Amino acid sequence: MKLFNENSNQFPKTKVEVFNYLVDLSIKEDKKHFVQNENISIGQIDEIKNKLIDIAFIMSLMGKNSIDRSILKNITDQDLRLSGLLYIDEDKCEFAHNNFQEYFSAIKLSKLSFEDIKEIIFFKPNYEKIKPKWINTLSFLFSILTAKQNSSVFKQLLNYVSGKEPSILIRFETDKITEDIKFTIFKTLLEDAEEKNIYLYKAGFNNYDLAKFSQMTDAIILYLFGKLDNSHSNNLKYSVLSILQYVKEINPTQIITFNKETKKILIKIIKNNSDIQLVGLAIRCISDFIKDGEEDVIDDIISNCREIKNHEIRRSLNYFLNKIKNPDKYLNFIKESIDIFEDFSRSSNNVSYSHSHDIENFLLRNTSFSFVKDVLKLLINDTELLNTYSHRRFHLSEEFLKTL
Repeated sequence: MKLFNENSNQFPKTKVEVFNYLVDLSIKEDKKHFVQNENISIGQIDEIKNKLIDIAFIMSLMGKNSIDRSILKNITDQDLRLSGLLYIDEDKCEFAHNNFQEYFSAIKLSKLSFEDIKEIIFFKPNYEKIKPKWINTLSFLFSILTAKQNSSVFKQLLNYVSGKEPSILIRFETDKITEDIKFTIFKTLLEDAEEKNIYLYKAGFNNYDLAKFSQMTDAIILYLFGKLDNSHSNNLKYSVLSILQYVKEINPTQIITFNKETKKILIKIIKNNSDIQLVGLAIRCISDFIKDGEEDVIDDIISNCREIKNHEIRRSLNYFLNKIKNPDKYLNFIKESIDIFEDFSRSSNNVSYSHSHDIENFLLRNTSFSFVKDVLKLLINDTELLNTYSHRRFHLSEEFLKTL
């Protein structure tokens, strides 16, 4: 970052811009280092880059990250040594990092037609699957092509890849892909996982990457709630709830209408599902969208979960209650949760710190003296519990002490 700030007026926005900058800097700086007081011209830089592009492309076509030096005897010269990007010895040459080889290969591809690109990067004869060694190069290629105005090759390549291997696009810089295409890709991936009845991560997808790719637009959110309501696959519902937890992070300006129907969908999962993980995720999801004053929803959830003694569910409910303005009326429920956490810790020899922090958070953010007094009374009346919280888990901070 320091180098960017010192040598450029604008911070790079894409990884191609980053590599453009690093390549130019490497050529200039190494030339200065090895050849004193010689100013390298733009023409010389372009000549070196063109040779590097050819070398990288030859390596990529051969499926190698290093090749015998004799193959390059006609184009390797002292300038290439001094660029700092290519390591050359008596027997072989290779790039300083594979990303440079992929970057230069992508530049070469960007000058070819769509048909030529397809011929190179897809397996023959059906051209259904991208060769794994070309995937990172394809990522660079997409960034290069999106920088070109009205690139027909970009549009052809995007349509072809999204039809054959849409999952590949999740990893790319996709700011130039329209919302309609993103929605179609997102929908295709989810429905494929639903048909196979597998978690999305089992299909090789990261939930955060999917959320980021979709940008959590209105259309995506409505689609996800529809899947929660209608899908028979708990595995898909788990994936959907995991994606929904990133709404505020990915799109903080997004205003979600948490209406009667969406509440009903989440509450139905909480009420009617025996899958502990799924219920816990639904509770956390609803807590992200709950508004102050919606006591009917809170009461409904607490009453339906009161008989659940599982510590994971209670942990999710603690997270939920920490989000509401006045948890005073749920003090008895919180007391029950303390007992459940302690029983779990003792029976499993699992020393868990998280719930003690939850309880401290209740005390720190709650203005009700009676609430603080009741929780402290609970601790004082139980010597074993008091010792546990005071010395082993309950880290009494200065802020906490000010509430006393």
